[in-house]
Amino acid sequence: MDMSSKIRRISATVAVAVAFSAFLAACGSSPTNPSAAAPAPIQAPSAIAKTGTLLIGSGLEYPPMEFFNNQHQPAGVDVKLGEAIAKSMGLKTQFVQIAFAGLIPALNANRIDMIMADMNITPQRSQVVDFVPYLSDGSSIVVAAGNPKHITNLADLSGKTVAVQLGTTLQAAADAENQKLQAAGKAPISVLTFQQATDAMNELVIGRVQAVLLTTSISKYYAKQHPSEFYVVPKPFASEPVGIAINKHDPALVKAVTKAVQLLKKNGTFQKILNQYFGK
Repeated sequence: MDMSSKIRRISATVAVAVAFSAFLAACGSSPTNPSAAAPAPIQAPSAIAKTGTLLIGSGLEYPPMEFFNNQHQPAGVDVKLGEAIAKSMGLKTQFVQIAFAGLIPALNANRIDMIMADMNITPQRSQVVDFVPYLSDGSSIVVAAGNPKHITNLADLSGKTVAVQLGTTLQAAADAENQKLQAAGKAPISVLTFQQATDAMNELVIGRVQAVLLTTSISKYYAKQHPSEFYVVPKPFASEPVGIAINKHDPALVKAVTKAVQLLKKNGTFQKILNQYFGK
């Protein structure tokens, strides 16, 4: 391993260890158990194999996809899938908490090996990172229980205040809708951005916004957990694939992760993880 790679690994490990004590800050981490002693079915890229650890960037505040559990340990669909991918390559995992908008810059700065954060695959993102698709999800509108403003689509948000997570396709959708509203001579949507989706949802709870834009699976999860507070507008306004983002200069990792995802879907592990958090 060259000196720059050593520095990258050491820096990432130190940053993760320091941030764990304040997991609500921009970065944090927690190691997971090592893989079994059986030979790994998939060969890890040599540089990562030498360290024995797969560094995964994630927001860790987007339940049930990725979050901290009651023991302040990373949990969720992306976390369990990340652990299974690493195990298939004979690796441990280290999750690094980074605000969503900072994930791709961190990846391209070699602070992490890949991103697992319910990230939609878009043409813009695909210009700067490679993706391994693993899910398909929609985009939905979440409003207060009972839908007091009778919102049914994005156009109904004209003149209202909406919360979105910074740097997401949901923010882009709100901006695009505002262009349509402006062209039609209608009042724009007032868009408030937040680093964390949980903060956006809190704004809806306290009544500062009339709606939140979230991915459909997360929207339904919130409504199921808190039916007296949230309602999901039935029809999603968009649908996009979700992928694991990897540095364009790391084709070996793209190849290994692609094989791992295919293996986990074939042997049933992937579906078991989904069932654990979303039910059958």
